[in-house]
Amino acid sequence: MAPADAPLGRAGVRTLATVEAVAARLAALPGLLTAEELGSLAALEWVAGHRSFGPVSGFDTMERPNDAIIRAEERAARRKSTHEDRDGSVRRFAAGVASALAWVLGETDEQP
Repeated sequence: MAPADAPLGRAGVRTLATVEAVAARLAALPGLLTAEELGSLAALEWVAGHRSFGPVSGFDTMERPNDAIIRAEERAARRKSTHEDRDGSVRRFAAGVASALAWVLGETDEQP
């Protein structure tokens, strides 16, 4: 179910079909995914409504997140990705989440 304040079929500035296509491309990469790729994939699956919990915050959205929740998750991921006390793989996972959500929100045109 789409949140009331989100245009049907969209997340941020991207269509859900585009988000799904990028997630499918990431999931189909050969070999093991890097921590950053796993973070991007988790973020895109969450945005598309395939995961209930934010990939970094663990916040239970119980439905596809709206843009305000996506923005909050992107900020949490950005903070965690630069936190010096975090393990490197945790920081890289968070960086992947942050970059994917920044792309969804239109802050960058670089696809994850």
